Amino acid sequence: MTCALARARVCGAQALEFWNTICEEELDILAEGDPAVPCHNFMQAAVPHLVPILLEQLTKQEEGQEQDPTTWNLSVAAGMCLGLAAQVTGNTIVPLVRANGDAQPYPASEAHTETRLARSGVWTSGAGTMR
Repeated sequence: MTCALARARVCGAQALEFWNTICEEELDILAEGDPAVPCHNFMQAAVPHLVPILLEQLTKQEEGQEQDPTTWNLSVAAGMCLGLAAQVTGNTIVPLVRANGDAQPYPASEAHTETRLARSGVWTSGAGTMR
C-alpha cells in the first residue's frame, strides 16, 4: 500500500506539472500577442475539471511543509497550478473556485485555512488578468 501511495503521489505531481507547463506556455503566447502563434485555450476548457481536483489537493499538505520553502509536493503543485490557471483564464475561474468552495465547506485546520487563502487569491488574480 505504501508503494502504491508513493507512486500515486509521483504520478499526481507529474500531472500537475503538466498543467503548470500548459499554463506557462499559454501565458507566454498571450503575452507575446503574435497572431502567427495561436493560443488554443486548453486551460479555458480544462479549468472546470481541474478546479475541484486542485482545491482538494491543496488540503493535503505534508507535516512541516510550511517551514521548508523548497518543499514540492501535491499541495504545493496544486497551489501553483491554481494560481497559473487564474492568470491564464482570468475571471472564468473565479465562479468555479467560489462554487466549489461553497459546496465543500472546510473545517478549521491550518491546511484548510491555506486552501481558503488560495481561493481568495484566485479571486483577486482572476480579476483583471489577460483573459
